Amino acid sequence: MIRLLILAFLCCALGVQGQDASQVNELNTQVWFPFKKAYEMRDWKAFNALHTDDVLRINDYGSRRGKEYKTAIQTNFSKPTTQRKTIDFSFEKRLVFNKVAYEIGFYRVRIFEGKRLVKTSFGRFHVVVVKRAGRWRIQQDWDSDTLLGMPVNEQQFLAATRLAER
Repeated sequence: MIRLLILAFLCCALGVQGQDASQVNELNTQVWFPFKKAYEMRDWKAFNALHTDDVLRINDYGSRRGKEYKTAIQTNFSKPTTQRKTIDFSFEKRLVFNKVAYEIGFYRVRIFEGKRLVKTSFGRFHVVVVKRAGRWRIQQDWDSDTLLGMPVNEQQFLAATRLAER
């Protein structure tokens, strides 16, 4: 009887784990890989499409909602620049509850002038991602370049689980 209960528990646990892995893969495919590409290509249309129309964006400089945020992205990404940026993500927590996900992690932004790396910065983020009409979209996005009053650093970024490269 105990063996049967243990086997039933393991089957349930593996089923939930498989579902979570599937949902995390879906989040990567629908949100994080396109986010990285749109950010690096400065494609404001693709970037804004990754966010809900009522998105709440909060950082150390303030907050913006919906259209105000998306207009700011369009303006920023449309400015001419000689710099190229890359962004990478690592995750501390990835919680998925059916059609809502809460993810906590770190990002690294590298800025290049030509082939020369001129700056690397790190930050921490918390996002709420919702699934509507079969698509995951960012509904709330908070980030900061400090954690507990100290600058976010490379060690914290590397200690978390990196977004798998495609």
